[in-house]
This record gives sequence, C-alpha cells and structure tokens, in this order.
Amino acid sequence: MEHRPDDIAKQGWYSVPNSSLEGVCPGVTKEYDFPGRCRYVIAAWSGGVPDTKLNRLIIWGGGHADYAGNEIYSFDLISLRMQRLNDPSPINSTSKCVETLSDGKPNSRHTYAGLAYIAHANQMFSFGGSLNQCGFFSNATWTLDLNTLKWKNMKPEGGPPAALPGAIAEYDPNSRMVFLHDTINLWNYDYEKNHYNRVGSGQSLDYHMNGVIDPKRKVFFIVGAAGTAGGGLKAISIAPGSNYSMRDWTGPAFASCGPLLKSGYPGLAYDSALDRIVGWPNFGDVVYLFDPDTKSCTTETFADGPPDSAHQGSLHTSNGTNGRFRYFPSKDLIVLVNQANTNAYVLRLDASGITEPQSKKN
Repeated sequence: MEHRPDDIAKQGWYSVPNSSLEGVCPGVTKEYDFPGRCRYVIAAWSGGVPDTKLNRLIIWGGGHADYAGNEIYSFDLISLRMQRLNDPSPINSTSKCVETLSDGKPNSRHTYAGLAYIAHANQMFSFGGSLNQCGFFSNATWTLDLNTLKWKNMKPEGGPPAALPGAIAEYDPNSRMVFLHDTINLWNYDYEKNHYNRVGSGQSLDYHMNGVIDPKRKVFFIVGAAGTAGGGLKAISIAPGSNYSMRDWTGPAFASCGPLLKSGYPGLAYDSALDRIVGWPNFGDVVYLFDPDTKSCTTETFADGPPDSAHQGSLHTSNGTNGRFRYFPSKDLIVLVNQANTNAYVLRLDASGITEPQSKKN
C-alpha cells in the first residue's frame, strides 16, 4: 500500500495500515508452530531499539516458555512496513538452558529493557534476559551488527552485571557508552574496549521499570512501578566527574506524572525537538511530556491512539512497552509497536505548544 507524506505529517497518533508483526511471522515447520506463538516476540516482556541510521525500529524478544524463535523484526519508517529481517535459528529442542543455539546465534529470550542502540557503531546491544525453555536469566552480552545482521557473543571483560529480570540499558551519545542498570548496580559498557565498569552500587530498583537518557542534561532517568520498593522516578547524573548517585524524584513529579510513574515498563523517549522526555504508560491516547528542569509533566491527548495491552497484576499495567517506543530525530516522529496483532503507530508532537519554565526565560 502506498502512503502519502501527509499520512504521517499531522500532529497526533497515526495507525499505519497493514503493519502488524503477526503479518510477517515465520511459517509453521515440523519442529515448531512459529505463527501460532510469535505474538510473544512483543507480549513476553520484550523491547527494541531505534536504528536511526536506517530509520527503523528493531524488535527482538520471545524466550522462556513463550516463544522459541530468535528472528529479528523491524518497522521501517521509509516504507512504513513491518518486516521480518531474517529466519529463526533451529530452535532449542532440548530441556536444557542454553545461551547459544546450534548455528552460533543467541537463544530466544525476554529482553525487557536490556537492549540499546550503539549509534556510532550501528550495533544493537543486548544484555541478559530470560532464556527459552528454562526461564533462567542470562548474564551474557551480545551485539548484532545492523548492517549485516551478524550476532557476536561479546564475552566482555569486567563485571559481569547480575543475571536478574528487568535490566535497563541505554546508550549515551556523549560518552559513547552503554549504561546498564541490573536493578542492583549501575555499569557502563565500552563497546570498543569490550569492557564493563561498575560505577554505582547499592541502587536497588523494582524490576518493572524502563529507562531513558537525556543527552542534553546528561541524566539517566529510570521510571515505573511507583508505590513499590525501588519504583518511581530515579535520576542518575552521567556527566563527566559524576559520582553516579541515584536521586529519587518521585515526590515532586508524582502530582503531574502519576499514571506514567505507576506504570510497569512504560514507553520512554527523549524528543530532541521538544527537549522533553516523552512517556506513554502502555495504554490510552495520552502522552506525558516530562520537563527535567521543573520535575513535572504536561500531557497531550490525541484521538485514535494505540489499544491497551492486557492488564496484569497489582501494577494495573500491561506487560509493558520497554524499548518499542522510540524517537527518530530525522523524521521528528515517535514509533510505537504495542501488540503483535495490531498496527504499528507513529506519533507526531508539536514543539510550538511547549513553553519554557520561567527560570529559562530570565
């Protein structure tokens, strides 16, 4: 289907026709019912990264007892099409917990927020996850070359970070490091040196959270599960010379950002045109615009937004969005892939409606 430029030029949500992930799943084989279970690429606590070089959202997930396929998907912002970029490896047909499959590629896993886009090298970074078959958590680090789709088990020096659910990874363009919080400690990862360094310790987090880096203010924000131990809104300076202490901003932000802070694995993105953290709490038409300078949110509501995900547990949220809500600067758009059986969405926001805090005007 042809898409005119004005299809995605207007402010608000736009559902891209014929763009569901289930529409491009692998076929049935004698070993496995791929199309019957590939919805769990999204539903089973998994995320994605923004390939800003090729303007596409990369999606990878599955794992545990949910889905054995390890194939890669992308939503392409040029063609406005969902694509499956490769075929799944031979599945792990044993009852054993394996890190690497028979073809040398990684076993399928829940990826949570443990994926990051290493922009300067055009690599997808992956840490940890709940492995297919056994559900045990990995502490391996893999990278995927997004030019060639070749995987590499990095086996880095330093660390390793803890093998726990809910690890959060984000790339910092200033230092060219990946910052990784394993829900206990904060690490940075140097891709060129293939080395982890623990920079913050004793920083307990709830495992239902997601993160985003504000590269202008040089702060790593971690958001979600407010009301639980370790949940809320955390801020960690990653500026040169920082001691990487974790500050709790839940109190001042809650009055205006509450639904976003309470959600589990919310969608988060730094919008450089707005100079705001944009958040989506896994449901509804409303998006939250968080201003770090005032520690407060404003909201924008647009009709025809994405469908709600299935609610689970006491957090009153879905299985989460994690990294499937990403901003693409060259298009000034946010892309969201929320469910496998519904269309991808794009969101356009308008900077003209953003007002600066009084302190900036003086």
